[in-house]
Amino acid sequence: MDEALATASSIPQSTKLIPLQPLVQDKLKSICIIFHRYLSNDSTLVMAYGFTDVNFDKELSFMKHEEDCYYFFIPQLELNEYEGTSILAVTLAWCDSSICTFAEAIESYELSLHQATCHICPTEKRCSKSIISTFRKLNVLEDRTLLMVYTNTLSAGGNYVVKDFMELVQKEMSSSRQFCIRLSPTVVVSSNMLDNDSDKCYSVQDCANINAVWASIIIEECFRNGLTYFCVAPGSRSSPLAVAASTHPLITCIACFDERSLAFHAVGYARGSCRPAVVITSSGTAVSNLLPAVVEANQDFVPLLLLTADRPAELQDAGANQSINQINHFGSFVRFFFSLPAPTDHIPARMVLTTVDSAVHWATSSPCGPVHINCPFREPLENSPSKWMLSCLKGLDFWMSSAEPFTKYIQIKHAHASNNTPAEFSEVLNVIQKVNKGLLLIGAIHTEDEIWAVLLLAKRLLWPVVADILSGLRLRKFLISFPEIKNNIVFVDHLDHALLSDFVRGWIRVDVILQIGSRITSKRVLKLLEECTPLSYIMVDKHPFRYDPSHIVTHRIHSNIVEFADYLLKLKFPNKSNEWSTCLHTLNMTVARELSFQIHAESSLTEPLVSRTISEALSTESALFIGNSMAIRDADMYGCGWSNCSRGIATTPLDLELPSHFILVAGNRGASGIDGLLSTAVGFAVGCNKRVLCVVGDISFLHDTNGLAILNQRTLRKPMTILVINNHGGAIFSLLPIADRVEPKILSKYFYTSHNVSISGLCMAHG
Repeated sequence: MDEALATASSIPQSTKLIPLQPLVQDKLKSICIIFHRYLSNDSTLVMAYGFTDVNFDKELSFMKHEEDCYYFFIPQLELNEYEGTSILAVTLAWCDSSICTFAEAIESYELSLHQATCHICPTEKRCSKSIISTFRKLNVLEDRTLLMVYTNTLSAGGNYVVKDFMELVQKEMSSSRQFCIRLSPTVVVSSNMLDNDSDKCYSVQDCANINAVWASIIIEECFRNGLTYFCVAPGSRSSPLAVAASTHPLITCIACFDERSLAFHAVGYARGSCRPAVVITSSGTAVSNLLPAVVEANQDFVPLLLLTADRPAELQDAGANQSINQINHFGSFVRFFFSLPAPTDHIPARMVLTTVDSAVHWATSSPCGPVHINCPFREPLENSPSKWMLSCLKGLDFWMSSAEPFTKYIQIKHAHASNNTPAEFSEVLNVIQKVNKGLLLIGAIHTEDEIWAVLLLAKRLLWPVVADILSGLRLRKFLISFPEIKNNIVFVDHLDHALLSDFVRGWIRVDVILQIGSRITSKRVLKLLEECTPLSYIMVDKHPFRYDPSHIVTHRIHSNIVEFADYLLKLKFPNKSNEWSTCLHTLNMTVARELSFQIHAESSLTEPLVSRTISEALSTESALFIGNSMAIRDADMYGCGWSNCSRGIATTPLDLELPSHFILVAGNRGASGIDGLLSTAVGFAVGCNKRVLCVVGDISFLHDTNGLAILNQRTLRKPMTILVINNHGGAIFSLLPIADRVEPKILSKYFYTSHNVSISGLCMAHG
C-alpha cells in the first residue's frame, strides 16, 4: 500500500450461493445468487473461476463435493483508492455445501485482512512472514503502488493452507472442468432496509409537515429506483428536498453554488455509471442554468432526473419574487415533464410515487435522456411542525414495509428465433454474409459490455475496423504480438491522415459499411463514406433517431448493440480473400510510422506529441475524458492505438482469445459544446470508479472554472488528473477557412479569443 495514503479500512463484500433442489428430468441443479454488498455499488471488475464435477480432497479443501454442483470462486481482495483513504475489501463467494459456516468464513477473512496493516509496501524486506504467507501481489502499476492482491490461504489460523490455489487445481483436480468468466459491471442496487424483517419499515408519520412528507417520499422513491447520487444546489424554496436527500442514510450528495456546473457534473456521473443522477435546484433562473447540460444529455441520450423547486400556483404570474414560468421549461429537450401540485394532504401520496416511477422509467428507457419534475412548495419550507392528515398515506402500507418502488415497469423482450427472423433483418444478414469489401465503423459506444461485444464481432467478421476515439477501441493495449493478420483484427487507426492523399481518397471503395454507434469525430472519414457510395450502409444503435448527415444510410437497425452482436456471432461467415484488409493494414502501418517519426522529430512540446504521449501512458485501469475542439481531434488523429499492455495475459478472459484490452474514453459530443467539460469529467470519474485523465483546452477550462469547486470536494472517487492544453486561445480557428480570409487583428480578438489568464493561479485559488 502506498505510504502516502492516510488510512486503510477493511470492509468485506460477500456473495452467497444457495443451491436449489435438482430437477427430476435432467438432474441439473440451479444456483440462486443473493448479493450482500458492504463496500460500494461500483466495485471494479473481478474474475470468477468456476468448477463443475470437482472431486475435492477434504485434506486440502474446506469444500464438500456434491454431484452436479457448480462452484464459483472469486479469490481476490480489492484495494480501492480514494483521496486520503484506501479501502481494502474482500469478495467472498459462498455456498451452503461448505463445511464451515458463513460467519466462520467471514471471521477468517477478517483475520487475514487484519494482517494487512497500513503503510506496508508489498516487498519482502517490509513484510513479515505472516503477511507474505497470506497475501500475494497480483499486479503493480504506476509508481509501483499495489492496486490488487488476492488471498493465498484459506484460513488465517494455519489450517488448510494452500500455497498456490490454481496450482492445486491443476495438479490435484486435473479431471475437473475449469472455466473463467468475466463478471458484468452491471450495478447491483442495495436495499435500504435492514436484514431483520421486524425493522423493514419506512416511516413518514414523524415528518413535521406535509412538505417534509412529500419531499421524503420523493427522495426515498428515487433511491428505490436505484438513484443514489444527488447534486444539490443551494436555495430556499428547495429546502425540503435538500434536507430529505442529505439526511437519507444511503444517498450520496454533492453541492455546488453554480447550477450549470452542477448539472454537467450530473451528466458526467450518468456517463460513467450508466444510471441517472438527480439534480435539485431552487426556483427561477436557477432552473434556467440547467439548460446547457439538459441539451447535452438529450442529444447524447444520457439519463438525468431534475427536481426543480417552484412557487405554488397562487404565486405564479403575480409578481412574486424569484418566480418564473417553469412549466415545460426545457421544452422538447426532456423525455418527460410533470409539475406536481403543492404538497397537500387532500391528495394521496401515491400520486407522488407513481410520478417519480414514471419519470425514472422514461429517463432509463431507450432512448435514455433527461426528465423533469417541477416541485412547488408553500411555506413553511423548514421543518416547522404543522398538522397533516395521515389519510393521505392510504394504500402505502405495503410500500412502507418493503424496499421496492411503488410501480415497477416491466419490459418484455420478444427474441426472434433464428428461423423466424423478420424479412428486413434477413436482408441485412444476407448483405453482411456476401460482402467482398466490408468496413466496420465503430462510433461512440458507452458501456464496457458494448465494447466487448463489438470487439468480439470484429474478430468474427475479419473486416477492417475504423474505430472512433469515443468507441473505446481507438486506444488499445495489446497483450499478444500477432505477426500475421489472417486471424487477427485489422484496425485502421490513421484513416483520417491517409485521406489527406488524393490518391487514397480515389482508391478506397467500400461495398458495405456496418456502423455501430452513432457519432463519428473525423470529418474526412464522414466525407469519404459519402463519396465512396457503398452499396449498403447499415447503421446500428440502441436509440431510434436518425444520425445520417450525408443521407446515405440504407438500413437503420434500432437494436441493443450487445444483442445485435450476439445474433451475428451465431452465424457463419465465409472465409474470403483478405487482400482488402492487407492493403488497408499496410496503408495504416505506413502512415503510423511516418506520424511517429514526425511527432518525435519535433524538439518542442506540440499538441500531437501530447496526444501521443497520453495514449501511450494510459493503463487499462484508467479512463480518459476528452474535451471538445482540438483536444478530441488530436486524440483521434495522433493517439497510439497499438501500445503494449502492462497487465499480464492471465488477466484476459481465457475463452475470448482477444488480442487487446480497451481504454474507456468519454466526452460531451451530444451538442459538442465547450462548456461544463471539467464538471462533467469529475462526475464521470465518480461514476466510472476509475482513475480519470481529463484533457481539455484552455478556453474550455476557462468556461468551467467552477468545476474546480466540485473537484475540490472530497467525494468518493479515485484521484484524477486534469491536463490543460494552453495555447492561449481557440487555435482550432487557425485550421478553418476563416483564417485565410479575415484580418489577423479581427481573427485574434473575435475568433482566437487570446488571453493571459493564469491557469495555475485559478487552480491555487480553489485550494
